[in-house]
Amino acid sequence: MLGLGVARESVGDIRIDGDTAHLFCLPAVQQLLLDELDRVGRVSVTVLPCALDAVPAAIVKVKPVSFTVKSLRLDAVAGAMFGMSRTAAAESIRQGLASLNYLPCERTDAPIAEGDVVSLKGHGKARVKQVGGRSKKDRLFVEAEVFV
Repeated sequence: MLGLGVARESVGDIRIDGDTAHLFCLPAVQQLLLDELDRVGRVSVTVLPCALDAVPAAIVKVKPVSFTVKSLRLDAVAGAMFGMSRTAAAESIRQGLASLNYLPCERTDAPIAEGDVVSLKGHGKARVKQVGGRSKKDRLFVEAEVFV
């Protein structure tokens, strides 16, 4: 697609389902792709329009994780979610590698709540599912799901 001169900003996600790929793009780009896209690499392809409601729902696989943290800060929660130290998570966040609810976040002390989605480049994406009570050492119980 990019080889056809289509700007990256005009193309969204590509969802693979077996031998079919669903490409999300702006309407202005659709006709160009229908007319011009006939090969992806060395493979011949057939391009057909598809209504948005006809695209099958994505299958999301998650791995549940449980952990405790002293406070619901981005660095503490991200470190526990992705099996790294809080210090290493904080450094990644300061380097601009983190997103909180799909928005870039460089604040290590950003507050985390149930339902928040945390992404860390090179480590993955996870959602805070539930924040429970406190342990005897006054740490918070957290349940999350890491997307695999």
